[in-house]
Amino acid sequence: MENKTKNSSPKKSSVTIVKTADEKSAKAAEKFGRVDSDGTVWLIENGSERKIGEYKVKEPKDALKFYVKRYLDIVDRISLFEARMKVAKLKKSDIDASLANFHKELEKPSVVGDVAALRERLAKILEQAEIIKLEIDKNKALDVKQTITKRIKIVNDAEKLANKINDRINWKQTSEKFSQLLEQWSNEQKTGPRIPKDIEEDLWNRFSKIRRAFENARREFYSSFNKSAEIAKKTKQKIIDKAKELSQSEKWDETQAAFKALMQDWKAAGRAKRSVDDKLWDEFKGYMGAFYDKKGSKDEILEEEYQKNYEAKLAVIEDMKKLLPVNNSKLAREKYRAFMSRINDLGKVPVSKIKIVRDEIEKVDKAIAEAENKDWQQSDPRKLEINQKLSELKKKLESQTSAKLKTNKPKTK
Repeated sequence: MENKTKNSSPKKSSVTIVKTADEKSAKAAEKFGRVDSDGTVWLIENGSERKIGEYKVKEPKDALKFYVKRYLDIVDRISLFEARMKVAKLKKSDIDASLANFHKELEKPSVVGDVAALRERLAKILEQAEIIKLEIDKNKALDVKQTITKRIKIVNDAEKLANKINDRINWKQTSEKFSQLLEQWSNEQKTGPRIPKDIEEDLWNRFSKIRRAFENARREFYSSFNKSAEIAKKTKQKIIDKAKELSQSEKWDETQAAFKALMQDWKAAGRAKRSVDDKLWDEFKGYMGAFYDKKGSKDEILEEEYQKNYEAKLAVIEDMKKLLPVNNSKLAREKYRAFMSRINDLGKVPVSKIKIVRDEIEKVDKAIAEAENKDWQQSDPRKLEINQKLSELKKKLESQTSAKLKTNKPKTK
């Protein structure tokens, strides 16, 4: 700092004397200076005096205090720097710049205090600074290594994403992940330490190549998708036209089969663009729904009719059951056929009731069949002939047996 001369001395009206908070330090510093009655201040250094400036104040001692304050300010700043150097993450360039400024400031300082001791202290701080700078270099090397590792991970993650490119890939999500990786790379560049240029260029080239390959594949996919989506749109529009026509039909079974076939055609047509595809589907579903609603109303009417048919058939079956037990199989069979004609004329029954009707009819039919079989066995001419021959053979065998018994009877005296 330049010495205050008569021409450069501040006016009395602007002079403000600030007392140091440490009176003991101030008193110790005052021993290294003196002031003349005219306000000229001298620094005592190494047994000699050096004029450091003039300070026009009412009391000469206040001029001395002013330069003591300057000294204590330097002491405070050096102390603060020393503390920050130990605990704060300062750059080597900041440390070197601060030390250079302090050295320059202490060459011929315009202060009053133990300048020699302060220079010695600064020399020790310089030794500490060299150790700290070595630690900074060590930490920087570690940070660089960690940063390189992070960059490599970004590249590897990008390669993993690229390896998953196939027909099932979610292009939107994957694109967002690539954007996140790019943001991570940018943050590492901004906040992390500089890494060797050749390593950075190699990793960036790899990352950029992967991103370009992905973007090319994505553009190609969407280009192809747009073409296939347009074809799907036209195909589905034709399907909708058929559905519209079918929705008016009352040929229930035939139309229902036709709608099932249209559904298969719809699935095979592929997807149009999402907004278009959703709209087309709603339209197709609307026509299909209209048909099934109409069919449902018709089914309800038929269901009611079929239920009445079922109840009527059960009533006929109850009359049919009066043929049991069967006394005359021939007459029972004739009446059974008449009952079956009435049952068949009554029409369809609900699907869930068909088995019930069949089972009830089968009971009567089975009973009549058993009676018919019994009557047949009794009236079969061949069986009568066989029975007659068996009877004659039995009588013959009995006669022969009786004759043998008489012949073999022992004679009595």
